[in-house]
Amino acid sequence: MLAFLAQEGVAADQPVTFLSDGGDTVRRAQLDFGDCGESLLDWFHVAMRVQKLEQMIKGLPDRDERPSVDVLIDGLRRAKWHLWHGCPYPALRRLEGLSWELDANGSLEEAKLLARLEGFNGYIENNQRFIVNYGDRSRHGELIT
Repeated sequence: MLAFLAQEGVAADQPVTFLSDGGDTVRRAQLDFGDCGESLLDWFHVAMRVQKLEQMIKGLPDRDERPSVDVLIDGLRRAKWHLWHGCPYPALRRLEGLSWELDANGSLEEAKLLARLEGFNGYIENNQRFIVNYGDRSRHGELIT
């Protein structure tokens, strides 16, 4: 990788930021860079996953006994806020709380949402070390996506 970066005109002492979607293959490649750069989870990929979850929540059928769609969306947005500020642990707690509110044996939509939410939870867990304070970086003109 160092040879590739040199070929592209990146000096050995030049700071490099590696953005990834958080997939296993890319994450392994990032780790192979060692200390030659900063590795980040691309905010775009986090935000798109949250947007998809929000759309799925909005598509849930009405439920009398469970929290309303607005309550679920609020919980998801709070998790996103924690991620934006580089705090994956409280975000994971919020996401886990949302999972408890869903019924895998309920509607097909609810079961799909629960599966997607659990997948997102795993995605955040697997990429915790690459989550940064995106808000701070954005305010300072640093890369987030």
